[in-house]
Amino acid sequence: MLSAKEEDMRACLRVLDERFGGAEAYIERYCDMTKQDVAKIKGNLIVEEAPVL
Repeated sequence: MLSAKEEDMRACLRVLDERFGGAEAYIERYCDMTKQDVAKIKGNLIVEEAPVL
């Protein structure tokens, strides 16, 4: 499992927004992925419900 400090992740996302128009735009342009590829990745990463602890 990977992890990052919140402030580091926010800084990374800020750079992606400023330089490339966002993380999705960067992935589509520089990682040779389609919008459909990005949608699949998001579907696997985004959790709609709070975890049960």
